[in-house]
Amino acid sequence: MSRTPAEAGRYASNKGKQAERFVAAYFRSRGWGEAERYGSTGWRNAVRESPDVGDIKGVHPLVVQVKYYAEEPSDAQVAQWLGEAEAQRVAAGGKVAVLVVRRKGKADPALWWAWLRADVFERLTGGEFWPAGELGLTDVVTSDLLAYPVRLRLDHCLSMLHNSGYGRP
Repeated sequence: MSRTPAEAGRYASNKGKQAERFVAAYFRSRGWGEAERYGSTGWRNAVRESPDVGDIKGVHPLVVQVKYYAEEPSDAQVAQWLGEAEAQRVAAGGKVAVLVVRRKGKADPALWWAWLRADVFERLTGGEFWPAGELGLTDVVTSDLLAYPVRLRLDHCLSMLHNSGYGRP
């Protein structure tokens, strides 16, 4: 049975909302007791604007963007979504933007992918993974590397966030 474009759009929207609820529940189970799906998105008109501040509220200073995607996303999609999450972080006055992408075949949000910018990953781990001097790189190349996306499982990401003082373990 095929769906009309409107039915397909509603189906995709409902799947996205469901994924956001699953992620919020997982955050609640991991020490962010106030986490819930944020039902409002950003908007703009001729005179005013309300920026999008992420999909999950109650996790400040984190900003969480959730994507339900049927297939493995392309590098370009991940870069775009991570850029959107970073813009939401700035708009919300947050400290860490996390992009959560559902993994095909994985029902448990703990096993979904969490994407961070490399500079955030470096800050959370307290490491210096790309010392320019040792690698012979210029500062410009190094700063480009720090904007690269880093992928890890959501459960590992939340453990790193706890170790850095976010949420309650």
